Parts: sequence; structure tokens; C-alpha cells
Amino acid sequence: MLDPSLPTTAGDRPAHPERAASVLLAEGARRAVIAILGAHGGPLASAVIAERAPLDVTPRLIRDRIRELERHGVLSPVDQTPGGTGRWQLTTAGQELFRLLALMTRIVTNAAGLRPNTSAATRDRAVGRALDALTDPVVLTILRELSEKVALSPPALEARCRPTPRRTVYRRLTPLVEAGVVVRSTTGQVPRSTAYTLNDDWRPAAAIQLLSTWWSTRHPQVAGAVEDPDLDGLLHSILPRTKLTKGFHGSVLWVVTGSPRDPLRLSAHGQTISLDFSTPEHPTDATIQGGAADWAAGLVSGNRDGLTTSGDRDLADAVFAAVRAAALSYVR
Repeated sequence: MLDPSLPTTAGDRPAHPERAASVLLAEGARRAVIAILGAHGGPLASAVIAERAPLDVTPRLIRDRIRELERHGVLSPVDQTPGGTGRWQLTTAGQELFRLLALMTRIVTNAAGLRPNTSAATRDRAVGRALDALTDPVVLTILRELSEKVALSPPALEARCRPTPRRTVYRRLTPLVEAGVVVRSTTGQVPRSTAYTLNDDWRPAAAIQLLSTWWSTRHPQVAGAVEDPDLDGLLHSILPRTKLTKGFHGSVLWVVTGSPRDPLRLSAHGQTISLDFSTPEHPTDATIQGGAADWAAGLVSGNRDGLTTSGDRDLADAVFAAVRAAALSYVR
């Protein structure tokens, strides 16, 4: 896992979504630069980085991405000369991006069911496709609507994705089906009917956004802003795979302070947990609250110092631990 003791950069720059960790790592050439420098463990010249890059990544593209990553604060120059030669190394933020890339690769490898002997190039392509999809708002909407354990017919899915045009929905849906992220089933009855469901193996991929948020909370000056942890999306995806180690009955309110999102109520029923959409006035047995950085730190590194708990602590702790274990099941 990642080392929570590494220093954190700070800043109050405006939001730059293109600097999110998942976005930075989605593009192949940027990913190659970070992977090569991270694996080497020290500074390298741009020419050496280009030599070690995949064949479809040109030296010119490598140079462009190096400069881009330097502007973003992910790389820093070493031994630079007036002629523009020298070496490059990962900053603290870049080192953590490299570690995130390893975790995200593990998540995608497990979700896609890739074999241990799958080539590095094939794994990298799978990671690129997954990260590219998970940075697409339309794809995120589709996956969110399919995250419930209920199959949706095409008309029902189209309705839930409005106002996204029908054609756009299917342009995004088709590659998800081909990749096995979404399962399309067709009955043999007459008339035939089609339904879509989210492949359970891909539910822990929701942790990719959580990891990206964790990185942005530690390096907001580089990321441009702190990402929204989107606990709602995480819970919709991961709760069907979440089990309590022993039986509990009660409800826990999760509150992200400073967020425009409504608090989330989780209800424990024996060993299962579900989202409870009762009115806010409905009493709860426990409450956990904290800022976006506190939630990201708690769910990723297990550091809950910034989160405050009130009410039934045993119930709150059990629910939190179960959700965290399910979300990180592919990286532990």
C-alpha cells in the first residue's frame, strides 16, 4: 500500500480536472514516463526515457509529455544545461503517482481476470482503457445506474441516463460490454428481451477514483484542487460485495463536511449493508464525519484521525472496516 508518512504539498489553486491522478495516468505516454522513471528509481535523460518507452510512443511525444508533467509538478529537472539537455526525476507527487499506477494496474488486472503471464503491454493497454473510461462522465453515469443488483432493459437504462442522448449512451455502452465490464443478457423467448447488469468482478474498480482522490488531497497544489471523494458512487458499486464479519443491526450516517452532497445513511442487517434512503430526520445509531481529505485518508490508508465518530462506535467501526475491505479487496 502507499506510505501515509510521505510529505504532502499544499495550495489553493483553482480546480484543474485534467490534473486528477486518474486523468494523468490515463494517457499512454504520460503513463510511460512515470512508469519508466518510477521503475528506475532515479533521474534519467529524456533520450533514455524515449528508448525505454513502448514502440508506439515517439521521442517527440515523450519530450512533450516530460515538459507537461514538469508544468504539473510531477517531474523536476536535474542537471539542466542552457542547451536544454539534462535529466528528469519524479517529485514526491510523481512518486506517489507511480505507486498509484501499480495499485490501479492490480485492480484492473484482477477485475479483467488477466492471467499472471499476461504481457506487460497487454496489462498496460487494459489499464489505459479502464482509466480512460473511468474519466468519462457518461461512462460513470452508466456504471452508476447499473450498480444496483437489478438488470435494466435498454429503455430503462436510456431513461436513467437522460439527458444524455440515446446514441451517446450506446457508443459508451458497447465497448463496456466488449470488455466484460457490463454484461448484456438476451432471453430466448419471443419476443426477445435484452438487459444490462454490471459485472460484479468490476465493482472494486470504484477504488480507482478513491485512490485518485487520496492523491489529490495530499497534493492539492499539483492536482489543482481536492477531488470530491464521491462516497455515494463508491458505496453503490461496492456494497453488494461488502460483508460484515459478524452480525449488526443499525444505521450509520456518513457525512463529508464542506461537501454539497447529502449525508449517506448505511444500514446494517446481520452481515449485509445497504444504503438507506430514509428522510434526514430519521434517527441513526452512529455518525462518522470529516472532510474530503479525512475520508480519503481513512478509506485508503486506514488513518481515521481526521474522522470523528459519535453514537454506537462498534457499529460505526464495523461498517467502515467492511466497506474499506471490500473497496480495497484487489490491492491488499
